[in-house]
Amino acid sequence: MAQGSLIIETLKVGKKGQITIPKIIRDEDGLMENGRLKLTHMPNGEMFLNRIEGGMTPEDKMLEILDRIPKFDWRKVWKEMEEERAREG
Repeated sequence: MAQGSLIIETLKVGKKGQITIPKIIRDEDGLMENGRLKLTHMPNGEMFLNRIEGGMTPEDKMLEILDRIPKFDWRKVWKEMEEERAREG
């Protein structure tokens, strides 16, 4: 198969959420065991896998760090502030 060919495959998700990338794709892209991929999940449900070559880019490092920060729920904080103000009268 020619390098850079279009391949469309249907993948099955296992019990642990794992997928298997077809051998033809692994071979074409040189994916080895413990190779790194970046998964991008879009708000509309689309997902993209990209091979990571070498180290992470500064942007990817920053996004990885930001993903570890607990999510902040502004609505919850606003509601708590309103309730506190109502109690204080």
